[in-house]
Amino acid sequence: PAEAVAYFRARLADQTVVRPREDLFGLALAMRRAREFDSAWKTLEPLRSAGGGHPAFELLAAQLLADQGRADASLDVYRAALRAHPRHRSLVYGYLNLLLDKGLTREALADLEERLRSVQDDAMLWEIQARAFAASGQRIAQHRAQAEAYYRRGNLKAAVDQLEIAVRDKRGSDFYQISSAESRLRELRALLDN
Repeated sequence: PAEAVAYFRARLADQTVVRPREDLFGLALAMRRAREFDSAWKTLEPLRSAGGGHPAFELLAAQLLADQGRADASLDVYRAALRAHPRHRSLVYGYLNLLLDKGLTREALADLEERLRSVQDDAMLWEIQARAFAASGQRIAQHRAQAEAYYRRGNLKAAVDQLEIAVRDKRGSDFYQISSAESRLRELRALLDN
């Protein structure tokens, strides 16, 4: 990280009139990795206020705020950025992970359910959903979501394994969850056997 900070500072020192925003962004990112959060924020803020609202700038701003322990402000930045860029995956992942880190599991699950209605091929969303279900104590749903993540990553055997775990663990589960997991297990076993 220190070498990257030095590299971008040297690049920017040579450019006294026009300072490319990609170099400024690179410096801010390198400063974050070097844990120079205040300096990174000061470097990034002019890029954000210059307009354009590039999703990478907003993502880094939200990450910096979270790094500084300002999770509520970070969530505000994520929400504003997602209004402008609702399908930007890095923003979505950062936002959902921060919700879970803050213990806002119910809000994360509601958002995930909405997103997974329209985008079912995103393995990362399924993994985050598995993490959310684990945090809320929904073990069958957790294993089912993890199975879907494995399936979307092309690991059919691991998906079947997760569903087998889900159907074995019937404690505290309702009939719908169990039968849904069993049905999906039959589907994936048939694919695995072919």
